[in-house]
Amino acid sequence: MMKKLFAALAALALCLCGVCGAWAEAAPDYDIFEDNWYVSTAQYMTEQMNALADNETYVELFIGMGEDTDGFADQMAALKGLTPDACNIYLLRTDALESLAAKYQMDEFTVAANRDVMENLLRRMNMNLPGLLNASVGGSLWMAIASALTYTETFIMPEDFAPQAVLLLYGDCEAAVLVTYTQTGENTITVNGTFVRHEVYNDPVAQELFDLLWERP
Repeated sequence: MMKKLFAALAALALCLCGVCGAWAEAAPDYDIFEDNWYVSTAQYMTEQMNALADNETYVELFIGMGEDTDGFADQMAALKGLTPDACNIYLLRTDALESLAAKYQMDEFTVAANRDVMENLLRRMNMNLPGLLNASVGGSLWMAIASALTYTETFIMPEDFAPQAVLLLYGDCEAAVLVTYTQTGENTITVNGTFVRHEVYNDPVAQELFDLLWERP
C-alpha cells in the first residue's frame, strides 16, 4: 500500500514540474449525454482516442507492436462504438492544494507560493489527473500507451466554467476514459482525454488522493 502511495505522489511531483470518495457505478441518465456539454464533449474526445487506438499504423509508429503494447492498445480500442454504462462528474476543489499540503506536510510550500504559482499548479493538477490515476493503478507500460493515445483540443470557454473531469465507464471493459477541462487562456479551455484503467474507482490509493482533490457536484 505504501509503495503505491509513494508512486502516486512521485507522479504528482513530476506532473507539477512539466474523483470524490466512492467512484460509484450507477445506471447512467442518458439525457445527460445530449444536454450536458461536458459529457457530450467527453464522448467526442473518446471517439478521437478510439480512432487513434484502432489505427495500426499510428500504434506501430508511436507505441510499437510488441505483444504487451498491442494488447493494451486493443483494450483501449475495444471502446469504439460503445455507450458508457456510467458517467461520473467531478469538480476540482478550490482548496485542493491546501488539502493535499495538510495531508502530506507540504504546508511550507503552499504558504510560500504566490497566487500565480498556486493557480498554475491547480491547472497542472487538473490537466494531469489521468496521469496520476495511471501511475497509481495502471503501471508504467499502461501509462506510456495511454499517454501516446491521449487526445487534446482547445475550445471556447463555456459560460460558468469550472475546472472538472468526466469519467466514462464501460461495463466490464478493461479501459475507461477520463476527460479533464482546464482554463488555459482568457476565453479558452483545454480538454484532455486519456484512457485509464477501469478499476480506478476501486483503488484505495486513488480514492485517498482524490478525496483530497475532487468533489462530486
